[in-house]
Amino acid sequence: MKRIIILTDEESEFLISRADFKNFTSMDIDKIKAYFIARDYKVNVYKFSELDLSEDYHGDYILYQTSEAPGS
Repeated sequence: MKRIIILTDEESEFLISRADFKNFTSMDIDKIKAYFIARDYKVNVYKFSELDLSEDYHGDYILYQTSEAPGS
């Protein structure tokens, strides 16, 4: 079975930017997860900080949010 890992931010959101790079919105993680489950993927959702970097992710797909959001 194929595996996909969805990485969210610390608020468990999956932000995408809009054209002005100032407004961001969160995609529906449950819908994304259901989409991949229906296509026979094993889906794991983690906050980026929860990702175990000692694990071997070779062959897994990783879906992550924008890195365009300005820091605070």
